[in-house]
Amino acid sequence: KLRGSAHSIEIVDIPGLYSLFPQSTDEKIAIQEIKNAINDGCLIVCVGDASNLYKSLYLLLCLREITDNLIFAINMYDVVQKRGGHIDTEKMGAFLGVHVIAISAKKRFNIEQLKELIVRRAKEERIEARPPEILDNGNAVNKAYFRHQIIKKIVKECAYIPEEKSKNAKLLDGLLLDTRYGFIVGAIVFISMFSIVFGIGGKLSELVNSCFSWIREGVRWYVAHPVISRLISDGIVNGVGTVLTFVPYIFLLYLVMGILEDTGYMSRLIIIFDRLLLYIGLSGRSIIPLIGGFGCAIPAIMATRTIKDNSERLRTIFLIPLLTCSARIPVYTLIIAILMPATPYILGIFDTKAIIMVLLYVASVVNVIIVGLLLKKWVIKSGERSPLLMEIPEYRVPHLKSVVLYAFYRTMSFVKSAGKIIFICVLIIWWLSEFGPSSFEGFSIKTVPVEKSFLRIIGEGLAVVFAPQGFNWQISTAIAFSFIAREVFVGALASIHGLSENVHQEPLISSLANSGIIGILNGIPLIAFYMYALQCSSTISTIYSETKSIKFTVLTFAFLFLLAYAVSLITKIFLLLILG
Repeated sequence: KLRGSAHSIEIVDIPGLYSLFPQSTDEKIAIQEIKNAINDGCLIVCVGDASNLYKSLYLLLCLREITDNLIFAINMYDVVQKRGGHIDTEKMGAFLGVHVIAISAKKRFNIEQLKELIVRRAKEERIEARPPEILDNGNAVNKAYFRHQIIKKIVKECAYIPEEKSKNAKLLDGLLLDTRYGFIVGAIVFISMFSIVFGIGGKLSELVNSCFSWIREGVRWYVAHPVISRLISDGIVNGVGTVLTFVPYIFLLYLVMGILEDTGYMSRLIIIFDRLLLYIGLSGRSIIPLIGGFGCAIPAIMATRTIKDNSERLRTIFLIPLLTCSARIPVYTLIIAILMPATPYILGIFDTKAIIMVLLYVASVVNVIIVGLLLKKWVIKSGERSPLLMEIPEYRVPHLKSVVLYAFYRTMSFVKSAGKIIFICVLIIWWLSEFGPSSFEGFSIKTVPVEKSFLRIIGEGLAVVFAPQGFNWQISTAIAFSFIAREVFVGALASIHGLSENVHQEPLISSLANSGIIGILNGIPLIAFYMYALQCSSTISTIYSETKSIKFTVLTFAFLFLLAYAVSLITKIFLLLILG
């Protein structure tokens, strides 16, 4: 339903296209959706880019050849106006035989008029006039040539859009796109980004943790029944509250990344990494899914549909779980905070924790390169490399409202997906910790100490597997639960620690640091384990749904788990040799 309108209209958003001639699976699906909508008599709203009108008009002409039930909304008109240009929408609409409207989503310019136009067009008769020159009946080559000639004529007669880059923009591109300096600038940008995330996020996290500590104390005070009190305070509140403690970090991370995206910097970073992908047999089409892997592996794997070569697509899917996704951030943040309770600064500016986090991101990229070379040489042979074709956006001042909304919705999505899983997990952990083999002796059911519970028995069994890495039963149990989703590790460990220790009078991080559950000798190997392990059941199911291959799915999981186990063990041995 359109906001501010009395009419209910279903709006379907289709991924961006340049034409109706698909080059990938993703484009085929989008084009088929458009054709189905046209056959159903739906109104098509083609959203173009005012600063790149030529390409937008090409798609519009392709659509115009098969339907006249169209609206052409030219977005980013504020950019054209800022350059001193203009677009005669009435003249363009008369030429094309469709309604044309200039808008700016950022400035909210003509948005209400567009809504009114959509409602009116949905109710009225369609425009039947169709310019004869658009309906050329030649072959595909002639049609493509004819479209370009029409576009030149439209742009010449209906628009004036200066395209020259400013001197400052050219200087910035020369720096950011340079092979040598581009990576240095990127490192400084990301170190600064994580300094902000840890600096501000740490303070907000302490505030959230204090609130949940107060809630736990309130529950234990008001709930008289000891079992129910422990369920709510030590299980639900402690587990879910611990994850929410990391919400400030997640929100600030998405906020800063949204700002970088809005300024146009992220697109330039993609171009730099395209050169690196050449060495591991991947193309520019792989960079979008790989960059997406830093957010979440699931949509990133689905985004590989745009890759035409099947071998390249499989290698990209295999490599995506190696990248540092948002689900790893709470795990890394917890361990780093425990190992480094103090916050030293380098050069008085950069937070050491932020530098470590950036190094973990860099390490994940290095892992992708190394594993990618192995795949290219011995496992999945390289096919035809597709070139990277993408637009470099202009440098823009970020729109605060859109960036904040982006960070908010991404954070809420993380909280909702993680919260449901963690809620179920902490209930299971609570039950396993409250009952044991002796609970069912006789005619009554009774609770037992954690040391005699099912949780301790299971944890001790799992600890045997991870004994070489020095992971105790608490860590091993949390790892097992985090197979559901990586971020569950934090909630599971918090619940286990809260149930087995009197930790209610101090924050979780300091409590874990004082307990000795995580230290240097097992904390760093634990980070190494999570850098490689495919600890996410949703990602595994997505790999299967996208490849339809049980063999490939099992191979991916087994290889990454064994690699994680081996690297964490080597890390432990190295630490023992260094520290003695």
